[in-house]
This record gives sequence, structure tokens and C-alpha cells, in this order.
Amino acid sequence: MHIHRVNGKSLRDALERARALHGEDALVLSHETTTFGVTVAIGDSPRKVEFPTVERDVVVRQDPGRADVARRLAQCGASEDFTRWLTSELEARDARGIGALDVAAELCGDRLAIAPSPKVGQLPCVLAFVGPTGVGKTTTLAKLGSRLVRAGRRIALVTTDAQRAGGIEHLGSHAKLLQAPFHVARTGDELARAVEASANADAILVDTAGHSPRDRELVERLAATLESTERRVPLTRYLVLSATASRAALETAAKTFQPLGPDALAVTKLDETREPAAVLELAATLPLAVAFFCDGQDIARDLHRPTREQFADLFLRGRLA
Repeated sequence: MHIHRVNGKSLRDALERARALHGEDALVLSHETTTFGVTVAIGDSPRKVEFPTVERDVVVRQDPGRADVARRLAQCGASEDFTRWLTSELEARDARGIGALDVAAELCGDRLAIAPSPKVGQLPCVLAFVGPTGVGKTTTLAKLGSRLVRAGRRIALVTTDAQRAGGIEHLGSHAKLLQAPFHVARTGDELARAVEASANADAILVDTAGHSPRDRELVERLAATLESTERRVPLTRYLVLSATASRAALETAAKTFQPLGPDALAVTKLDETREPAAVLELAATLPLAVAFFCDGQDIARDLHRPTREQFADLFLRGRLA
């Protein structure tokens, strides 16, 4: 018997995903509640996996449309589980030929949950960007700040990244470019005071120090800092993840930063890879919606609100259209 683990937002969601991936006859061995939802253990027989019926196998091999979808998914780094799920859905819908790609795009797009836009202007609006080192938190924050300024909003920038060499200077240069007040906060109290000092701003954007997903102590310290601020003002946290990271690194980061209570995801560096499927599959699995896609260094242009069409393009073309 082969054992597979399938994640879902709830037990019902996990079971539906398991049926889609492994068929109605798969045996549910166990289930457990995790920090991100429910994981079920599914067993299927080696005979079922290794020896599909001749009719089913021939249909998959002979239809060029489904073969094209499977090839595109492989090129974009999709997992075997996701590819199996999508191709089985195409078979169930009898999607063939040129129409298979359209159906695949619709199915991929349906897996995206889109986070609401920040409620800028409803004072106080405090947005904090958290995540591993090197994922582009500061640049993503600057991109959002640029968009808000162009829309006529007043912003203030705050950094808690006071120890990294160049951390203060990096965000400070963006603050000067955007003509925005800039504060450095080394503690939770200082962060709260910086927020209070920026009470006239429509949005207060907070940059945090990047931490290794293996350094749970520093992550917990950051969580305490943000919690002390949230006792005074509402706080929205964006977990920033890079599309260039490996599947294992992404899963580790998601688990490590879970204690911070992220509200949504920002996916960066989509221009630096043609295999973004790992971060996309994680986004489809976590109980977090996606707030932003980033695909370049241009502060004024390369921040996007996600759409289902973009999500499908990333899965099937490896890039934003």
C-alpha cells in the first residue's frame, strides 16, 4: 500500500482533495489537525497506482491537449500530486485538444484565494511585512508605498530592521524618494510610539528584519514585538515568500512564521524563475489568501493585485502574462 498525505483547510476540504488526487476508492487511514488546517493520510494499492486500466491510460496518452497541460505543469515545477489532480479533473470533464488548456486554466485559477485590498484611510492602517531573509520585504513595502503615494495617500515608513548592515539606509532611501516620514523602532514600545507619531498618515508601512526559518527564537521575539503594538492599534501582517525558494524551504518558512499570525501572502521574485509552481501550490494549500504578486525591481510598476487569470498563467506558462 502507498501512503499519501493531503492537506486541507478543513476535514471536508482535505477529503475532497484526497478524492480528487487518489480516487473514490482510496482508503482514509487517519487525520490530524495542524496549524494550517487538517492533514489526512490516504492509502491506495500499488496495483491501482502502477497499473491503470488500459482504456484510461490510452486516453491520457493519446489526447494531445491533456499531454500539453501535463508538459506545461512539469516545466513550471508542479508536483506529481498537483499534476495528477489536474489531469484527472480534465478527464472527468472530458476536456480534450485545444479546449483542455482553457479548462486547466479555469481549474488552476479556482485554487487562488484573493486577499482584500488594504483598508487604507481607515485610521490607523498599519501594514507589517514579515518573512525570511532575502525575499524582498523592503522592496515590496516600497512598491506598495509608491502606489499609495501616486493615489494621493499619505504614508509613513517604519523599520524594525536596525541590526542588519544597511537595513535602515535601504528603507530610508525609499522614504526620501517617496517624501514620507521615516522612523526606526527597535522594540515593541518604540514601534507603537512610531505608529502613534504617524497618526495623520493614511497608511503606516512597517518593515521587519528578515529571519532564518530555522531561528524560531528570533521569530518568536518578532511576534512579541508585533503583538505589543497590536494591543494599541490594529495590525495587518503580510507574509512575504519568494517564488525562487525550494518547496521544502517554503513549507519550513510557512510553519516557522505561523506564530506571527500572518493575514495574507505576498509572492515575490516571479520574474526570477520559470518554475513558480511550488509557491503557488503552497498558496493554494495554506489558509491564507494572496494579496500581492511581484515580478521585478521597478518600484512603480512591478506590484500587482492577483487575479485568477494570473494564477493560471503562472501554473501553465511560468510567468505573468
